[in-house]
Amino acid sequence: MLVATAQFPSNWEFSAQRASAVVRFLTPRGVEADRMIAIGMANTQPKVPHRDDAGNPIVENRDINRCIVFKIER
Repeated sequence: MLVATAQFPSNWEFSAQRASAVVRFLTPRGVEADRMIAIGMANTQPKVPHRDDAGNPIVENRDINRCIVFKIER
C-alpha cells in the first residue's frame, strides 16, 4: 500500500510518524527516552509480500505488514 496524502506524502513519513508515536506512548509510562530509537522503514522490509506474482496487491497482507518491531537488549 502506498501512502500519498497531504499529511503523509509518502510511506516514509507515515512509517516514521508511527514509530515516533510508539516512543511518545512509552516515554510517560516509564521507558527512558534515551533507550529508544524510532525508525520508519516504510515498505522496504515487509513480513509478507505486498503483491502477488502478477503484480496485484495482496490486500489481506496489509495488516500483517503494518507492524512495529521492538528490539530489547540488555
